[in-house]
Amino acid sequence: MIKQRRFTARSFRSFAAILFLLSFQSTVSFAQKGALLDQGGTVFNVKAFGATGEGTADDTAAAQRAIDAATKAGGGVVYFPAGRYILNGTLEDNRVDLVSLAGSGMASRLIIKSKLGVLLGSTDPAVAESGYHSGRIQDLFIHCADRADSTAVRMTDMIGPPALSDLTIGNCDQGFDIINKARWTERLVATNITDYYNNHLFHYDQNPKIKTNSYGYGTYGIYVNKSAGQDVFYLTGGAYLYHSSFIVKGNVDGDAKKGASIFYVEGASGEPCPGAAFNVMDISVEGSFYSVVKARGGGCSGGSTGNALVSGIGFISAVGSTPGDNSFISEPQNASYLAGTFTATNSSSDSVKAVNATPTSKCYVQPTNAIAANAIVGTYVSGTNWQSVTISHPSTANKGQYQIWCTP
Repeated sequence: MIKQRRFTARSFRSFAAILFLLSFQSTVSFAQKGALLDQGGTVFNVKAFGATGEGTADDTAAAQRAIDAATKAGGGVVYFPAGRYILNGTLEDNRVDLVSLAGSGMASRLIIKSKLGVLLGSTDPAVAESGYHSGRIQDLFIHCADRADSTAVRMTDMIGPPALSDLTIGNCDQGFDIINKARWTERLVATNITDYYNNHLFHYDQNPKIKTNSYGYGTYGIYVNKSAGQDVFYLTGGAYLYHSSFIVKGNVDGDAKKGASIFYVEGASGEPCPGAAFNVMDISVEGSFYSVVKARGGGCSGGSTGNALVSGIGFISAVGSTPGDNSFISEPQNASYLAGTFTATNSSSDSVKAVNATPTSKCYVQPTNAIAANAIVGTYVSGTNWQSVTISHPSTANKGQYQIWCTP
């Protein structure tokens, strides 16, 4: 005879407890695998480390824990899901060669409420000496709360900077602050970057005592929205760009006394003047009162201010304003307008009609095709008459196409 056991209330409570523990264990395991360690531990979701993304609480510490975990694991992607992440402090990614930052596009917003949002660096000697390919920052909207004194991303002495792609940077004093103290920066790839009313999108600053410091082999695809006094590239300390490709498009607002600019170069007394070589440019910006190049000297040595940033193959077009209107180039105190265009002949000089040019006008030439860019050395304005200018150039400038910019 089989003796049946009674199923008491006590045994039911024990059974329910076991089911709860199994359910809890399963839930924890799923959360770790799904939210924290996706694809074998390569993706570190900041929400799994305590970030809310609700736009109210400070998510700096939680995001930093995700970065630290990715670094400790030997590398990975720190992922910001759709949300608004308040950063009252600074995120430090000391191994940008191993740890990348990524979001879900415009839906992932980092709200910078400190003076510096993200500080990047690499402590690996191999990367510092010979590594050119680092991690990446992509698919994020980075917004600064204080345009007067805030930087979205800073990187120092990074020979191989991270690739920047599909980013919108808005309302910052400096979007990307790139500093060379002991080394140089090369091979920066920045594609599909929207510059939304930052004072400076890219600030390049180098140690003026090390003249070999430079920024080269860069590729930039940028859409701009600018207002008066703002610029896309700000070069200081003798920083210069070479062998870079620029595609800059967008809209600019401004006023006659303080226009925006694509390149703003500035050299202090005794420093090398910012310059450039062999850059490819496609610049097309609509609006009034803006400069392609704006320069301020201060007695810098080793080069002339107002460098056109093109001594190789290049193309620059100032659209949105007719010749004689308000498209400016050169120094703000000598603001120039687009006075005309011309194609060079076989002769050593050309007399070219320039709208509103006067005998006292100071005129410049700007290359707009490969032939002109390669012949720009030795090409200059040698004379100015009423509504015409004389351009002297080498015979190699034949079929070179130029723009003429003159002061009022």
